[in-house]
Amino acid sequence: MSEVSQIGLMSDIQQMLSEKYPHIKLNTRQFNTIIQVASTLADSLNKPTQRSEEGMGITAWLASDDVGLSSKFMAHVLVPLPGVPEHAHPYDPSDFQRCRKLLLAVPELVERLPKMAEQSEIWAGLIENWDRISDLIDSGKSREAYEVIKSLR
Repeated sequence: MSEVSQIGLMSDIQQMLSEKYPHIKLNTRQFNTIIQVASTLADSLNKPTQRSEEGMGITAWLASDDVGLSSKFMAHVLVPLPGVPEHAHPYDPSDFQRCRKLLLAVPELVERLPKMAEQSEIWAGLIENWDRISDLIDSGKSREAYEVIKSLR
């Protein structure tokens, strides 16, 4: 796969803006913002995906690409981490899987999982149905897993 070009992105953004908003005449500040956005986007797109791995620990997991709002909230409750994360829970099987990946990355947190049930009624339902949801996902029944997760909201 070829790398995403920061200059190419800058050019594409400028072209899109001139086509979609022909009345806009970019000033230096705005052009510098396009450069900054294109640089950030190219850097992110060119960075290899960092998957979480079994037993990698909390620090490495936090640096992985398998961290979402609900799994980060779960980590904060179970570790706890510094700062105040947004209260979140899984909304779909992908979110739920990121929570499971946290437990694989930091297996000592499994015994603390019941503590999540204290966070909300939704989390209590998720913990009560954890094995069922996991089994559905593992057997390729993500739609059914989604329905279980959705029913807990």
